[in-house]
Amino acid sequence: MALFRRRQPRTRVGRVLAAASRHRLPALAAESAFFAALAVFPALLTVVAIVRAAGPALGADADVAAAGGMTRLLRVVLTTRGTAAADAAETLLTSSTPGVLTLGTAAALLLLVRALRSVLHALATIAGRPPRTWRAAAALGVLLLLGGATVTAAAVQDPLLVLDVPAGHVVWRFLRWPIVLLALVGWAVLVLRVGMRIGRGAWRVTVIAAAGAVGCWVAASAVFPLYVAVVARLAAGLGALGGGLILLVWLYLLTLSLYLAAETLRELRDRGADIPRTPL
Repeated sequence: MALFRRRQPRTRVGRVLAAASRHRLPALAAESAFFAALAVFPALLTVVAIVRAAGPALGADADVAAAGGMTRLLRVVLTTRGTAAADAAETLLTSSTPGVLTLGTAAALLLLVRALRSVLHALATIAGRPPRTWRAAAALGVLLLLGGATVTAAAVQDPLLVLDVPAGHVVWRFLRWPIVLLALVGWAVLVLRVGMRIGRGAWRVTVIAAAGAVGCWVAASAVFPLYVAVVARLAAGLGALGGGLILLVWLYLLTLSLYLAAETLRELRDRGADIPRTPL
């Protein structure tokens, strides 16, 4: 038993990795990525429909710009191996279909709730807490759709020009992506605190963990196309399944990054990293 205790990890990174193995993070991330893959296209379609419905306030071409931006993102991530999936997404996003904000939103919300319940259950497992109910997942799903539409509209439009700010286009060009990154950090903070049932306090370590998750999301999204470009040459037999599998792997990396951030957050909290030191 003494020998076993000496082999326990002593570094913070070692403890985080040991906890990740104990909680079976790869399996949890795979489950969440599967449900996220089912929800991603209905959610994107609903976001574009919301932007289209707000067209009079945002501008006539806001929905077209939003659909174009999402399609370009999918083409960057999926590369040429996912051309079929990206083409299908472009067709869905650019077509105006009556009832998208009714049946489409209901379907998107249903799939998002299922995906978010998987995420919240995994975060509760990491934190050692009871999982949240479907109501929390539903609230997060509605917030994700509305927040995604807001961020998308802000990313493709120039709100400073609407407010008649001098040189608003130039200013917004520099502020747009930092604001998007801050929105992602805020979303990660919310999901971590809700899923891990964090009460008051611990804001500093939560923001640190959320910023680490967003950094991993950006790094994975930037490096993943290079990986796909190399692997696609060795896996030509994937055929039409290539785009879906590539999207699934990308979502797997994103969820795994979030769960590693949750493990880091738990480690920092357990070690009292957020407790202020007072002089004796």
